[in-house]
Amino acid sequence: MLSSGSKHEELEKELATVLKNTLEGIEKLTYFLDAVEKLAASSLYVFTGGEEVVKLSLGICLERVEDSISAARLVCPLLLQFKRDAGVFFQPSLHNVAVFVVELDKYIHTTEKICMTMEISSTTGSGHNRFKQPSVHFAKNVNEDVMQGILSHVETLSIIRMDQNFRLVYLFQEKSTSGFVNQFSGGSSVMQTGGTEPG
Repeated sequence: MLSSGSKHEELEKELATVLKNTLEGIEKLTYFLDAVEKLAASSLYVFTGGEEVVKLSLGICLERVEDSISAARLVCPLLLQFKRDAGVFFQPSLHNVAVFVVELDKYIHTTEKICMTMEISSTTGSGHNRFKQPSVHFAKNVNEDVMQGILSHVETLSIIRMDQNFRLVYLFQEKSTSGFVNQFSGGSSVMQTGGTEPG
């Protein structure tokens, strides 16, 4: 018969195995979330009203790209749910199992919302084209200077979009900062006096 201590150790080992698998799943999910985040930070203006200048291959029209960017922007506040170090948070401790269950349930429901919204506005068709990289073509009547200007603009926007700090700030754009400012202002006197209310 197992003692209370050895039973506890056995349960923690089992929890560690489950959390290891969970973290592997979260890591795989991160690739998708990063892609949605980058899409949300893409410039819609590159694709807006440019049908006569830019065309995409594989039968993808600019309007569908615009729809995907708009959908990513719609769900981008949900991405904040995942902005934590999962490896630090999901440490195997039996005391935190209830918290893990609640947080993983939130992860699942949030991911479902993101996937549903992105699926509704999917830019790709069916068949083998889904996994191919579309190429960009300029209209025949576009001169060299205009093309170079567009390419330079897109390159600059791509650099900005790859900046993780910029993307994080972008995720907060829908969130009002007034709540934080009010809380900080209310607590600043307490912080300055070392944690005691002035009286």
